[in-house]
Amino acid sequence: MTAISARSSGPFPDPAPAHRTTRVCGIPIGDFGLLASTLIALALGFMTFFGVTFLSIFGLMIYNGGGHHHVTLDTGYKFIALPAGIFVLIVSLAVLLGIWLHRKLTAH
Repeated sequence: MTAISARSSGPFPDPAPAHRTTRVCGIPIGDFGLLASTLIALALGFMTFFGVTFLSIFGLMIYNGGGHHHVTLDTGYKFIALPAGIFVLIVSLAVLLGIWLHRKLTAH
């Protein structure tokens, strides 16, 4: 047997994808439907909001403690975390729904 025939008939056949999917950092995102794309975008927005809230509150505590300032912690919610969460929500909705719409229009 030659190396070519042994490779193609071995226990690990060559992967032949049925169709090309869109990938972001190796994660296939081209097969999500409308509901899944919307839910993932909302989840990304919420995760960003809560993560940035956590970091901003600790940052404001350090800023207040280290410099004897009097910045209230609601600044972390209103002016730091909320704009970050809305920005990520809008960008992720645009990207995910754009990929979904592209797939529908090209009939994949």
